[in-house]
Amino acid sequence: MKKMKVFVSAGNPEQVEIMKDWGTTPVSLEPSDIFPSLSTGMIGVVLATPFSANAGQYASVAKHMVEINWAPLVGGVIVRKAAWDKVPPDCRQELLNIAADAGRTIKASGRKESDEAVEAMKRKQGLKVHVPLPQVNEEWREVARSAYPKIRGTMVPADTFDKNGEPVEKNTGSNTAPTN
Repeated sequence: MKKMKVFVSAGNPEQVEIMKDWGTTPVSLEPSDIFPSLSTGMIGVVLATPFSANAGQYASVAKHMVEINWAPLVGGVIVRKAAWDKVPPDCRQELLNIAADAGRTIKASGRKESDEAVEAMKRKQGLKVHVPLPQVNEEWREVARSAYPKIRGTMVPADTFDKNGEPVEKNTGSNTAPTN
Protein backbone atom coordinates (compact mmCIF):
# COMPACT_ATOMS: atom_id res chain seq x y z
CA MET A 1 0.00 0.00 0.00
CA LYS A 2 2.95 2.33 0.58
CA LYS A 3 3.56 2.50 -3.16
CA MET A 4 -0.06 3.32 -3.95
CA LYS A 5 -2.13 6.49 -3.96
CA VAL A 6 -4.76 6.31 -1.21
CA PHE A 7 -8.10 8.11 -1.17
CA VAL A 8 -8.66 10.50 1.74
CA SER A 9 -11.69 12.69 2.24
CA ALA A 10 -11.34 16.25 1.00
CA GLY A 11 -11.07 18.73 3.83
CA ASN A 12 -9.59 16.19 6.23
CA PRO A 13 -6.00 17.31 6.92
CA GLU A 14 -5.71 14.93 9.89
CA GLN A 15 -6.37 11.93 7.65
CA VAL A 16 -3.83 13.25 5.12
CA GLU A 17 -1.18 13.48 7.87
CA ILE A 18 -1.95 9.96 9.12
CA MET A 19 -1.58 8.53 5.62
CA LYS A 20 1.69 10.40 5.14
CA ASP A 21 2.93 9.07 8.50
CA TRP A 22 2.15 5.58 7.24
CA GLY A 23 4.29 6.23 4.17
CA THR A 24 1.44 6.29 1.67
CA THR A 25 0.56 8.95 -0.88
CA PRO A 26 -2.79 10.44 0.15
CA VAL A 27 -5.00 11.91 -2.55
CA SER A 28 -7.65 14.25 -1.17
CA LEU A 29 -10.94 13.92 -3.05
CA GLU A 30 -14.68 14.22 -2.63
CA PRO A 31 -16.40 10.83 -2.20
CA SER A 32 -18.18 11.36 -5.54
CA ASP A 33 -14.74 11.30 -7.20
CA ILE A 34 -13.73 7.86 -5.89
CA PHE A 35 -15.07 5.77 -8.77
CA PRO A 36 -13.69 7.91 -11.60
CA SER A 37 -10.37 8.25 -9.76
CA LEU A 38 -10.11 4.47 -9.37
CA SER A 39 -11.01 4.10 -13.05
CA THR A 40 -8.26 6.45 -14.21
CA GLY A 41 -5.58 5.36 -11.75
CA MET A 42 -5.58 8.67 -9.91
CA ILE A 43 -6.01 6.52 -6.77
CA GLY A 44 -5.38 2.83 -6.22
CA VAL A 45 -6.67 2.28 -2.68
CA VAL A 46 -9.92 3.15 -0.95
CA LEU A 47 -10.54 2.32 2.69
CA ALA A 48 -14.28 1.69 2.77
CA THR A 49 -16.98 -0.42 4.31
CA PRO A 50 -18.23 -3.27 2.13
CA PHE A 51 -21.62 -1.55 1.86
CA SER A 52 -20.16 1.70 0.52
CA ALA A 53 -17.72 -0.15 -1.76
CA ASN A 54 -20.61 -2.14 -3.22
CA ALA A 55 -22.86 0.92 -3.55
CA GLY A 56 -20.03 2.84 -5.23
CA GLN A 57 -19.31 -0.10 -7.58
CA TYR A 58 -15.60 0.14 -6.71
CA ALA A 59 -15.05 -3.57 -7.35
CA SER A 60 -15.92 -3.11 -11.01
CA VAL A 61 -12.52 -1.40 -11.39
CA ALA A 62 -10.65 -2.42 -8.21
CA LYS A 63 -10.76 -6.22 -8.25
CA HIS A 64 -8.95 -6.97 -4.98
CA MET A 65 -9.94 -6.47 -1.37
CA VAL A 66 -7.80 -7.01 1.70
CA GLU A 67 -10.11 -8.16 4.48
CA ILE A 68 -9.04 -6.24 7.55
CA ASN A 69 -11.59 -5.60 10.27
CA TRP A 70 -9.92 -2.81 12.19
CA ALA A 71 -12.07 0.29 12.23
CA PRO A 72 -15.12 0.80 14.40
CA LEU A 73 -18.26 2.25 12.98
CA VAL A 74 -19.60 4.52 15.66
CA GLY A 75 -23.19 5.59 16.01
CA GLY A 76 -25.49 6.79 18.69
CA VAL A 77 -28.79 8.32 19.64
CA ILE A 78 -28.80 11.86 20.92
CA VAL A 79 -31.56 12.93 23.29
CA ARG A 80 -31.94 16.53 24.39
CA LYS A 81 -31.82 16.96 28.17
CA ALA A 82 -35.27 18.53 28.13
CA ALA A 83 -36.67 15.42 26.43
CA TRP A 84 -34.78 13.04 28.76
CA ASP A 85 -36.09 14.90 31.78
CA LYS A 86 -39.64 14.23 30.56
CA VAL A 87 -39.04 10.46 30.69
CA PRO A 88 -40.28 9.22 34.07
CA PRO A 89 -37.26 8.22 36.20
CA ASP A 90 -38.62 4.71 36.71
CA CYS A 91 -38.76 4.23 32.91
CA ARG A 92 -35.26 5.47 32.05
CA GLN A 93 -33.46 2.18 32.70
CA GLU A 94 -35.97 0.31 30.56
CA LEU A 95 -35.43 2.85 27.78
CA LEU A 96 -31.66 2.34 28.06
CA ASN A 97 -32.15 -1.45 27.92
CA ILE A 98 -34.30 -1.11 24.80
CA ALA A 99 -31.64 1.12 23.22
CA ALA A 100 -28.91 -1.43 24.04
CA ASP A 101 -30.98 -4.22 22.47
CA ALA A 102 -31.55 -2.08 19.38
CA GLY A 103 -27.81 -1.42 19.20
CA ARG A 104 -27.06 -5.14 19.24
CA THR A 105 -29.65 -5.75 16.52
CA ILE A 106 -28.24 -2.95 14.37
CA LYS A 107 -24.67 -4.27 14.86
CA ALA A 108 -25.70 -7.80 13.80
CA SER A 109 -27.64 -6.42 10.84
CA GLY A 110 -24.67 -4.27 9.78
CA ARG A 111 -22.32 -7.24 9.86
CA LYS A 112 -24.78 -9.32 7.82
CA GLU A 113 -25.13 -6.42 5.37
CA SER A 114 -21.32 -6.26 5.04
CA ASP A 115 -21.07 -9.99 4.37
CA GLU A 116 -23.82 -9.76 1.75
CA ALA A 117 -22.11 -6.78 0.07
CA VAL A 118 -18.82 -8.70 -0.20
CA GLU A 119 -20.60 -11.73 -1.63
CA ALA A 120 -22.42 -9.52 -4.16
CA MET A 121 -19.14 -7.91 -5.28
CA LYS A 122 -17.52 -11.34 -5.63
CA ARG A 123 -20.43 -12.70 -7.63
CA LYS A 124 -21.27 -9.69 -9.80
CA GLN A 125 -17.96 -7.86 -10.18
CA GLY A 126 -15.34 -10.59 -9.78
CA LEU A 127 -13.94 -9.25 -6.51
CA LYS A 128 -11.11 -11.31 -5.06
CA VAL A 129 -10.88 -11.20 -1.26
CA HIS A 130 -7.49 -11.64 0.39
CA VAL A 131 -7.48 -12.59 4.07
CA PRO A 132 -4.16 -11.82 5.76
CA LEU A 133 -2.55 -14.32 8.06
CA PRO A 134 -3.12 -13.50 11.77
CA GLN A 135 0.44 -12.17 12.09
CA VAL A 136 -0.02 -9.86 9.10
CA ASN A 137 -3.42 -8.75 10.41
CA GLU A 138 -1.74 -7.83 13.71
CA GLU A 139 0.82 -5.77 11.79
CA TRP A 140 -2.08 -3.87 10.17
CA ARG A 141 -3.53 -3.27 13.65
CA GLU A 142 -0.19 -1.95 14.89
CA VAL A 143 -0.08 0.51 12.01
CA ALA A 144 -3.63 1.60 12.87
CA ARG A 145 -2.70 1.97 16.56
CA SER A 146 0.16 4.28 15.60
CA ALA A 147 -2.48 6.80 14.51
CA TYR A 148 -4.37 6.80 17.81
CA PRO A 149 -2.62 9.89 19.19
CA LYS A 150 -3.65 11.87 16.10
CA ILE A 151 -7.21 10.52 16.14
CA ARG A 152 -8.03 10.69 19.86
CA GLY A 153 -9.25 14.09 20.88
CA THR A 154 -9.06 15.59 17.38
CA MET A 155 -10.89 13.48 14.80
CA VAL A 156 -12.78 11.55 17.50
CA PRO A 157 -13.63 13.04 20.90
CA ALA A 158 -11.52 11.43 23.63
CA ASP A 159 -14.53 10.19 25.59
CA THR A 160 -15.90 8.48 22.48
CA PHE A 161 -12.50 7.05 21.54
CA ASP A 162 -12.02 5.64 25.02
CA LYS A 163 -14.42 3.05 26.26
CA ASN A 164 -13.82 1.73 29.76
CA GLY A 165 -10.24 2.95 29.56
CA GLU A 166 -9.55 1.09 26.32
CA PRO A 167 -9.67 2.16 22.68
CA VAL A 168 -12.97 1.54 20.90
CA GLU A 169 -11.06 -0.73 18.47
CA LYS A 170 -12.31 -3.84 20.31
CA ASN A 171 -15.77 -3.22 18.84
CA THR A 172 -14.62 -3.47 15.24
CA GLY A 173 -16.85 -3.70 12.25
CA SER A 174 -15.81 -4.77 8.79
CA ASN A 175 -13.74 -2.48 6.61
CA THR A 176 -12.33 -3.20 3.22
CA ALA A 177 -9.42 -1.91 1.22
CA PRO A 178 -10.23 -2.39 -2.47
CA THR A 179 -7.17 -1.97 -4.67
CA ASN A 180 -6.46 -2.28 -8.37
